Amino acid sequence: MLRSELTDPNRYFAILTAIVAGKTTSSEIAQAIGTDGKQISTYTQKLERLRLIEREVPITEEKAKSRRTRYRILDPLFRF
Repeated sequence: MLRSELTDPNRYFAILTAIVAGKTTSSEIAQAIGTDGKQISTYTQKLERLRLIEREVPITEEKAKSRRTRYRILDPLFRF
């Protein structure tokens, strides 16, 4: 399923693996997979649209502007 939906499945799998390993911020994920933090948002947005991950923001902050975003796995099949 993921191979048909994603242009670079290895990159997306690496992001999912990083989140499962406890790397939940964009900078932590970027460091874990060896890429620039600015590139992560493209991948995380796609994973959100596929309902594989969810973006969490503190209730006291605006979701669109928050820099305190964390990601978590939504699909229990990917909690490996």
